Order: sequence, then C-alpha cells, then structure tokens
Amino acid sequence: MDKKWMSADRLSKEYENGVLEFVKFAVEHVKDPSRMKCPCLGCCYMGRVDADGLKSHLLMRGIDRSYTCWIFHGEKINENVEQREKSNTTYASYDKDTETYDCDRVEEIVEALDEDLHDCPEMFERMVSDAEKPLYKGCTKFSRLSAVLKLYNLKAGNGWSDKSFTELLALMREMLPDDNVLPNRTYEAKKMLCSIGMSYDKIHACPNDCILFRNEYAMLTECPKCGLSRYKKRLSPAKVLWYFPIIPRFRRMFRSETDARHLTWQRASSPAASSPAYPYRKGRVGYGRLEQSILTKENSSETSLPAHVLWKEARVGKDGKIKEDVQQIFEKCETLSQSIVPYEDTDCRSILSRALDVPEYSGRVRGKGFGITQKSLNIKKQKTPSNKELQQTLEALKAEVLELRKERERDRAAGFKDTSDKDSINCNFQPTIPEGISPCHLYLARPTYRMVGKGKVHNNLGELLHTKPLPTGSLKVSVDIALEKDALLPHPDDVSDATLLGDAIGSFVAWPTDLIIVGYETPTKSKAKDKGIAREIESVASQKEIPVAKKTEISKRTGAKKKNPSKYRACLHTYLETTDISDGCVRLIPMDGAIFGFEYAEPLGKEDFDQILYHTQLSVGVINTYMRYLYDKLMGPRGLEQRFSFLNPMKTNLTEMIRKPDEVRTYVVERFMADTDREKLFFLPFNTGDGGHWLLVAINPFKEIVYYLDSLHNDWTTYPAMKTIVDTIIQTVRAQRKIQVPKRKANNITWNRVECPRQRNNIDCGYYTLRFMKETLLMDRTDIPSDYFDEYRCAYYSKDQLDEIKEELCQFIIELQVL
Repeated sequence: MDKKWMSADRLSKEYENGVLEFVKFAVEHVKDPSRMKCPCLGCCYMGRVDADGLKSHLLMRGIDRSYTCWIFHGEKINENVEQREKSNTTYASYDKDTETYDCDRVEEIVEALDEDLHDCPEMFERMVSDAEKPLYKGCTKFSRLSAVLKLYNLKAGNGWSDKSFTELLALMREMLPDDNVLPNRTYEAKKMLCSIGMSYDKIHACPNDCILFRNEYAMLTECPKCGLSRYKKRLSPAKVLWYFPIIPRFRRMFRSETDARHLTWQRASSPAASSPAYPYRKGRVGYGRLEQSILTKENSSETSLPAHVLWKEARVGKDGKIKEDVQQIFEKCETLSQSIVPYEDTDCRSILSRALDVPEYSGRVRGKGFGITQKSLNIKKQKTPSNKELQQTLEALKAEVLELRKERERDRAAGFKDTSDKDSINCNFQPTIPEGISPCHLYLARPTYRMVGKGKVHNNLGELLHTKPLPTGSLKVSVDIALEKDALLPHPDDVSDATLLGDAIGSFVAWPTDLIIVGYETPTKSKAKDKGIAREIESVASQKEIPVAKKTEISKRTGAKKKNPSKYRACLHTYLETTDISDGCVRLIPMDGAIFGFEYAEPLGKEDFDQILYHTQLSVGVINTYMRYLYDKLMGPRGLEQRFSFLNPMKTNLTEMIRKPDEVRTYVVERFMADTDREKLFFLPFNTGDGGHWLLVAINPFKEIVYYLDSLHNDWTTYPAMKTIVDTIIQTVRAQRKIQVPKRKANNITWNRVECPRQRNNIDCGYYTLRFMKETLLMDRTDIPSDYFDEYRCAYYSKDQLDEIKEELCQFIIELQVL
C-alpha cells in the first residue's frame, strides 16, 4: 500500500483518501475492530477507538508520520520490508547482471577498515589477501574471508559453541576439495576476524546497576547510593559494562557506500528542511527541562517563565554568547509586553509571535516546546470588563488599602510601645527631653535600629501639632535633614499628606520620644559656598565638643544605653545611603596574597551589604571579607599565621570541583606544599553550589586528618565529589613529600565529623561557618574535638552570637575606609 499520503497536508484530498484506506486496512486485519489503537498525535497509541473514531481522530489531529510499519493494525514486518525494497530498487544488494555472490560485501568491508588498520600494515595486507583468495581453486562465489564471515554469522546467530563450530569446520574441510583454504579450528577463524572487530571501553558498574564508576564517581570504591563495594576479591570488578563508542560505530557504517545510503534514506527521499533563522542551541534538553533548571538555579517561586524569556535562553550557545538578532527579538518582546493594554488588544497572537512577525502556531504555544497547548497553560483571552465589574474592583482595592493602613498603624503603635522605657508618657511635657527647643537625631527601630534624619525637638508645655494634640508618647519635631528619604514617618502628617521623611523636610511632624536623641548640633548650612550640605557630612553624626560631665548628664536625662548591639550596623547603613552602591556600584576589598595564596580584590555590592544588615544567606564575598578580618585581627596580632591558613571558597566550591577538578587540585596542593615543614590547619568554607549550603572543612595535611563541621549535622557522604577531591589532594601531597605508605593503607585518610552547634533555619549556615573558624582560632588548636570545644559547646548559637559576627564585619568594613 502506498503510504505517501502520511506526509501530505491534512486538508488535502490525498490525505483524506489515505485515511480511508488505512481505516479499511485496519478493520480487515485487526482482531477486534471496536478497540483499535489510535496513532493520532493526540492519543499516541494510548487510546482505543472504533473505525469511526479512528477516522475522525486522524482527520482532525493528524497521524504519526514515523508510523511507517502498521504493526498495531495487522501489517507484518516482513511485508513492510518487501514493500520498501520494491519501492526503492536502488538499495538492492543482489546484482542480477552477474552470478557472483556479494551478500557480505567483502570489498566494502576491506575499504572501511583501510583507515582503522593504517598503523598495522601487516594485518591489513593479510586481510586483503584473505578477501581475494578463493575458497578453493575455481570457486567464484566465496573467498576465504567471505566464507568464514558467513559461517561465523551462523555461529553467532544460532548460539553454537566453539567446540561444535570447530567440528563443523573440520567436516567442511573434508567435504570440500583438497586444496581448500578453510580454517579447521575456531581459534584460527577468530584470529582472522579479530581486525574487523570494533574497539570498546570497559566501565565498572554497581552490582545493583545504581551508577557507573565514571566522571565524578571514577575514584570511588563503593556505590554512594546502595553502599555495595565496587570490587570483588583481589580488586576484580563486581560488574563491567562493555561500551562501544558511538562515533567509531557511525564512522565504520558511513564508510560503506551502501550502508551510508540506507542510513540517510529518509533525508534523501524527502526535501531538505530549510535552516531555521534562530536555531535551538540546547541539544536534547527540551523547553520543559530548560525552564525547570532556570527556575531552580534562580531559587524562584514562580512556576513558569514568559515564553520570550525561555525562547531567548534556548538560543544561548555553549560559550554563553547571544547573537545580535536574538537579542533584538528579545528586546522587542520586552517593549511589547510593557506597551500592550490587555483590554484594548485585538491581536490574538502571542508577544513572541508578534516580535518574530509570524503567524501563531495552530494548537500550541510558541516558545514553550512541542505539546504545550493554550489549554494546558490555561491561557484565556481577557475580555473587556463591564462598568459594574470595574466599580466592584475599585471598591475592593479601596477596602484593602484602608485595611493595610490600619494594620500599619497598629504595628507602629505596638513597636513604639515595645521600644519605650516608660509605660505612659506625658504628651505635653517630657522630663527626659530638655525643655524648649533642642537639636536632635531622629531614629527608627524597624526593620533595623538606625538614624534616618536630623532636626529640632520642641518640648514645651501644651505644644500642639497643626492645632491638634500630639499622639501619646510623641513630641513635636522639625525635620531639617533626611538621611533616608524613603523612610516612613512614624505618624503621617494629615495636613500635608506627607508619609515619607523626605516629604517632611522643613515641616513639623510627631516623633516617638524614645527614638529621639538630643544634645547634638544639626548643621543647616555647609561651610562650602552654595553647595548645600555634603553627603559625607550627613552620613557622619556631627556633634559639638561637649564636656564629659555634660555628656554624662545628657546621657542620664535621655536614658541612653551604654552599649548599642547594632551600633556599627546602623552606622554602616547610614554610610551606604550616602554612596552610589544602591545604584549598582561595588566596592573592592583588597586581599593580601598571604590570605589565600594570591592577591586580588573582592567586590562587594548592594546584595552583599544587605545580607549583613538584614540577616540573609551569606555570599562568598562576605565570607572572604570576614576571613580577611580574622587574618588581620586575630591571626596577625597573635602570630597564628604559622599554624592556620585559609583556602578560597570561590576556587573550591562543589561546582568548581565537578567542572574543573584539576584546577582545584592544583590550587590546594600548592597551598599545602607551601608549608610542609610544620603542622598547619587549613580552613575551607565549602559551598554546595550556586547559593547553596555553607559548611566548614578543616584539613590538616601533615597528619592527614579532615575535620567536618556541618551545622545541618550531615556527614561527608552527602557530597562524594568533595570527599574524593580532598582525598586525592592529600594523597598527592603525600607523594610530593615522598612519604612511603603501605598499599593497603593508601586510602587511610581520617575524616572526623564534629558535633558542632546546629542551625535552626535555612539561612544561618554562613554565620555558623564563620563562628567555627573564629572559635578555633581563639582556642589556638589544630585539633578539633569530636564533641567541639568545651568553652563554646552549645545546642545552637543565640541571636547575640550571630549579631556579633555582623557587628565585627560592619566595623571592619568601616575601618577599611573603602566606602
């Protein structure tokens, strides 16, 4: 039956007639015509239908064009092969013009092996000689090589043993003329055919087929999943996979002209597809897996990406570069997404289709991969809402805004009550604030305690604010300078509708008494002519030289605390507000070569500073900055640099260990070999991936001991690649130090899991790792007890202990004067 209709247009008459013939053929040949498998693109052989359903499905959805042998509908495989041979006579392997037997195509085999045996001329000449030598004098159908090939194919196909094959060869030598050259043993036949065989690789495998011991598992001696040993007795592998590389196999097949035609018959028989203007560059990774990997990498809470974003990422090459035309389409999509008004849009095409200026796909979404339809994404065209619906939406938004304002007022009232030292405060006169008008600093307590502005406090009996009584616990304040213009006012000004501190400059507002610090001069004009107040002056708390006695008196009157636990964080926050870091600029922290073995500058940006100020997951830049703090403040003054050292986590994280294991080994070995004459402990803050978990690996290469401190209380088997790299590094150092170790003890490297304090959330791991290093340096011990140090042993670190790390970081950054 002619099957060309399967490639025709679904709307053509040819396709419709082909479907009718197919349904008729299926009804005549299947066992149960009422339950036939449906090969349409919707069912994909999973549904069963009758004749009418099969016809309607194929006409509406189309047929799977790769279904060329109708095995589910009664066609025999042999019939299909015969039909294809009749329709394509150029592929026939029997030449009718001659009577010579060439089924095995010995000449093509010899030509295909010419390049493989280029380095073994003797073997190639022997094979050519066997291919040209007749089986016996006067034989025209078989040569010595073709006869052995034919017989050996029978042996392999029927499972004959070597013994039976030897007996068959001996019998055939007696049956053939005396001058025949047929080998008389299986060994001789195998020896003659050994050069035709393919090369292969032997790969050790887990006995339970969990993994293959290759790539990151190549150095393991047991399966990381089931724990079974890789070897049996005497280091013989428990299971071996024989792998024939695909490239040599294809190369061998394509050297044969006949096989090459058979391999490319589909492309040769169909018109060549035009090369796409924007080719997909992610190989076998589909849109779905690509989208999932991007969302996982970015730790996004979204479930999907916009089609044009996914389309762009799918066209990024291995080098990470994006072609100019792809970038232009992406920018056009961004512009369209911001300019389109949903209710006024009449174009049914997606943004990506409009940017490409092509018709929309029929039945699926462009840029989301094959099989993704409008229905599966639940994309519905928005209809224009009625006036009644708009009014209801507006009323709901107003109610929501009103409720949010009430909630904010309740939170502020609760916050002010918590931070006040008095249970009730007289709104007309506060004895803790000097009577009259005094310069002051204005603070806020949330989200962090910080100075946000400067002004003058008016503490007079019967003081009013815009003819209204002051809120309880507050005083009247005139705002002169706003250090944080976007800060919300504790009490919004109802008269001027000001809600932000920047909007209240030059006016009066109510400010909580416990957030006012008096006794400082507030400059209103800069000494520089016509330049206003410099940002550097605003960021530093300028004050008069007040005598010590007067300072003590003011401190007592205002109830100021002797020590502010967040003093340096508030100061750093004020500094940052006066810089361009919030605009995307960075600051460079110089790193001396003695810290990590090489000199460089560590960049810190807004995200890094926010991690310190707002207690979020720490980045590698913050970790490295604190290690420089430890080196400058602890190791240097105490002379600990001879006993302790650091490894740069940027060069030794899990991603680098998997992608560039040789570079990691080279860097760490050089650090270890720089001090081989003394015992030294190396701190390695180890990160499990991009934005992943932090833990501490402390390595003593002199004693070959590794201390593992994980605040999640996991062990090193969670990261087998890390353990393999560290073990290999220690063995390399041992070899370079020329230390002789018995072979049975070559892998005896001690790993100790330390019962360190345990974190209680998913963001404290970086702070715990920094405290582990600090406490080890304070103890001045190169050995870490398995139950941790007695002086610092606890179930978990308190908030004050973690805040201590932040304060040290903030103070150190301020002292470096890099802002």
